[in-house]
Amino acid sequence: GLKLKELQVPSYVSINDEPTFSCLFDLNGGRLQSVKWYKDEHEFCRYTPANHPTSLTFPLPGIALKRPGCDMHSVWFSDVSWATGGSYKCEVSLEGPTFFTVSSSRNITVLTYPLKDPVITGVQPRYKEGEHVYANCSSLPSYPPPVITWFINDVEVRSPLH
Repeated sequence: GLKLKELQVPSYVSINDEPTFSCLFDLNGGRLQSVKWYKDEHEFCRYTPANHPTSLTFPLPGIALKRPGCDMHSVWFSDVSWATGGSYKCEVSLEGPTFFTVSSSRNITVLTYPLKDPVITGVQPRYKEGEHVYANCSSLPSYPPPVITWFINDVEVRSPLH
C-alpha cells in the first residue's frame, strides 16, 4: 500500500529564504488522489492530478508560494516571514475505493539575525586597577536572542554580570 518515505522540511529557515519542501512517497500500485500541504492544520496547497489546474493554493498568513505552488512531491516558497514558522504537514491520499491516507509533520522555526553589529556604550578610554566598569551591550532584535560574552583585555569575564 501507500507509504510515505520522507518529509523533507528544514527545521530552521531565515527571513526572506525561499525554501522548497518535499514529500516523498511510494504509491505501490495505487492511484494518487491528492497531495495536501497544511500549516498549523490549515490547508495551503493541494495537488490533484485529475483536476485542471492540478494545483490549488489557499491564502494563509506566512505562506507566500511561487507558481504553481505545489506539484506531486514539492511546494515552493517565495518569501519566508515571521508568520511562516509553525507545524507543517504533508498528507497523501489514494483514489477510491480505499481512499487510504498517510501523513507526516515537521515543525519549522524562523531565525533572524541582527542587521548590524552590537553596540557597546558607557565604556571609558581608561580605567584604574580595581575600578568598576559599567557598560551596556545592545543588539538589534533577533531570534533566537544573542548570547553576549564580555572580554577585558582579550580575557573572558566569567564572574556574574549585573
